[in-house]
Amino acid sequence: MELAFTEKLIFRSPTALPVELLDLMEKHFDELNFVDGEIGTSTRVEKDKRNSDINFIPWDEWIPAMMWSIMTTANQEYFKFDLEYWESGIQATRYRGEDKQFYDWHFDELPNVEKQRKLSCSLLLNDGYEGGELQFDHCHRKPSISPKRGEIVIFPAWLPHRVTQVTSGTRKSLVGWAWGPPFR
Repeated sequence: MELAFTEKLIFRSPTALPVELLDLMEKHFDELNFVDGEIGTSTRVEKDKRNSDINFIPWDEWIPAMMWSIMTTANQEYFKFDLEYWESGIQATRYRGEDKQFYDWHFDELPNVEKQRKLSCSLLLNDGYEGGELQFDHCHRKPSISPKRGEIVIFPAWLPHRVTQVTSGTRKSLVGWAWGPPFR
């Protein structure tokens, strides 16, 4: 049975990435210089809505290239959106339990007449933290996901979501957005 457009909401990778590869990715992540996470495309820092640390990995490095491969494969098999490229580099996002960091309800779609953010993805680099669930809001349901290390979650950019407060440890994720022409 074919699913409707609005039922194809969340794709979770069926297998985790190899431990050696995750170790290299996490090492690269740990060497980044982080700044306060901003809201949307602005330079506003609003700690009551988003309290996280970020840095960007340029889209032409090996990590974004590998994530693009996973994203396009999932898109071909599941979403079937018209995608063209990464919107920006991959956002390395850190949530520290000692600071009770989180990102409140938001969606990743940005207004643009010519191109749209269509798919979002989040790749978890570590375990060993508490809280930090990825929650979605659709049709009065709020499914919650606690991805394991190496799992990638892909979902439409228009789907409201949040990362709940991390209460202990540090949550490390890589986030990216695929762009394409407007939906028809």
